[in-house]
Amino acid sequence: MANALNQAQSDFWNHLAGPVWVSEKERLDRFSAHFLERGMARLAPKAGQRVLDVGCGTGASTLALAEAVGSAGKVIGVDICRVMLDAARGALSAHKHAELLEADAQTYQPASPVHLVFSRFGVMFFEDPPAAFDNLRQTLSVGGKLGFLCWRAREENEWATLPMAAAAEVIDPPTTDPEAPGPFRMQNGTRVVELLMNAGFDDAEVEALDHSAVFEVAEACEFFSRVGPMAAFLREADDATAEQLQSALRAALEARAQGGDRVELQAAAWWVSATRAE
Repeated sequence: MANALNQAQSDFWNHLAGPVWVSEKERLDRFSAHFLERGMARLAPKAGQRVLDVGCGTGASTLALAEAVGSAGKVIGVDICRVMLDAARGALSAHKHAELLEADAQTYQPASPVHLVFSRFGVMFFEDPPAAFDNLRQTLSVGGKLGFLCWRAREENEWATLPMAAAAEVIDPPTTDPEAPGPFRMQNGTRVVELLMNAGFDDAEVEALDHSAVFEVAEACEFFSRVGPMAAFLREADDATAEQLQSALRAALEARAQGGDRVELQAAAWWVSATRAE
């Protein structure tokens, strides 16, 4: 369960973001599928291994891990959002070796050590990253591996910068604290490596991964009105401003459309890996 370290994040995900992410599960999974596939290839889970999936959300990563380790293995998916966990249970019902828990990865410890810790875009929301990664290191057996995906800088991710630029034509977007929990919290690869080394990990390194996400304009307009920075602005806007924001977003997407009604938006992530040597 959530504790004082991340109560604000628990409230946000359970009451605001979580229900939206459940309704957008199909598109969100498709949006991140390329990165999940590449992360899984690098993590290389093997049959019989025990894995902790951090910030498992609606379960796409937990399902991929469960299929990789097989019935002789064990996957524990943890998340602070019970709404998304409820949505994940259906997809995992046939995998009895996969367990889903409403738990805080900053403090959760499994009954026995795991071979692998994985996260698909979940670690950026820790309230206390040093404490969280120290705890995750302790969940691993000696020689165990940590591997996670996180976003690089906002400026490298057009799926975020395009809606932000569109919003700026209508409102004055508030500045955000780069150190606060959020999607771009781990954008500095050098600092991520330092964070992991200070938490006691060894062989920490980052690898840049890039992808072009393709949408139809109408779909992109709907999707980015519900997920991402534009969604936050729309939640706070009155009806007239919301209409202007959505018009600006549609115009920006239409201006980028190529070959008819399709738009490509760049997505840039880090694959981060480290090991527990002792």
